[in-house]
Amino acid sequence: MASTILETVFSPDDTAAMGAAFDEALKGLSVTDREAPVATLVAKKIVRQAKTGERNPKRLTQSVIRSFRANPIPM
Repeated sequence: MASTILETVFSPDDTAAMGAAFDEALKGLSVTDREAPVATLVAKKIVRQAKTGERNPKRLTQSVIRSFRANPIPM
C-alpha cells in the first residue's frame, strides 16, 4: 500500500520568522541550551504551527509558550 507524504516548503521569509519565534520562545521559557530536548520540542511545535499557515513570529512564539505553560514538561 502506497502512502503519500505531504511536504511543506517554507520560503526564506518563513524560515526567518520561524527562527525568530524559536529564539523568542526559548527565551520566554528560560531555555538556554539550544541542544536540550525541550528546544527540539519547541522547534517541532513551531514547524507544526507554520504548516497550518501561521507565519507571524509573535503568534508562533505565543502559541508555543502557551502550550508549554498549559502542559509543563519537567526540565
